[in-house]
Amino acid sequence: MLQNAPDLTVIAIPLYLLTMSLEVFLHWRRPVAGQRGYSIVDARTSLLMGLGSLVVGALLVGVQLLFLTFFSQFAVLDLGGVLATGSVPAVAGAFLVLFLLDDFCYYWFHRVHHESRFFWAAHVTHHSSQYYNLSTALRQSWTPLTSWIFYVPVMLVGFTPAQWAFMHSINLLFQYWIHTERISRMPGWFEFVFNTPSHHRVHHGANPE
Repeated sequence: MLQNAPDLTVIAIPLYLLTMSLEVFLHWRRPVAGQRGYSIVDARTSLLMGLGSLVVGALLVGVQLLFLTFFSQFAVLDLGGVLATGSVPAVAGAFLVLFLLDDFCYYWFHRVHHESRFFWAAHVTHHSSQYYNLSTALRQSWTPLTSWIFYVPVMLVGFTPAQWAFMHSINLLFQYWIHTERISRMPGWFEFVFNTPSHHRVHHGANPE
């Protein structure tokens, strides 16, 4: 299961364009005080950086595969096999483990990229916009080599690089929609459990501490 799954972040490109267009329309038709909306120059920069990130990622996908496959040989479990051939309950359990483990690794990837100057040099591009809108989510680094090491634990419990890549694309799609000012707050239970636009606006803020 998931061995030949598509990259959802690429398939979703039409969705990006549609939702950004809708966001632009809402900022125009129903402006809200304090919300900066869009700048053509800023949005264009974000889109070009996102496109560049996709191109670099495609060029380095073979290197990434070799890197992750190398660590796969040291796996202490075979959760990837369970995900591929297990019973329905076993597959559901393995899928949940993969979901949580990818999110855990992403947390540490993100935290280290903020706390280490070396890694911040790669991540700062994402925080370089003076605007906060859906296009900002696409403002990504062109240096993916700084991220792969954080996902080695996924390989060590037996998931394959392809299985992880699919789950990670789900994670990244979730990160997309939280880059907006148009959603004030989600329901309380959702705010408690998940990262939301209101949380992430604080994260992207540049207010003096």
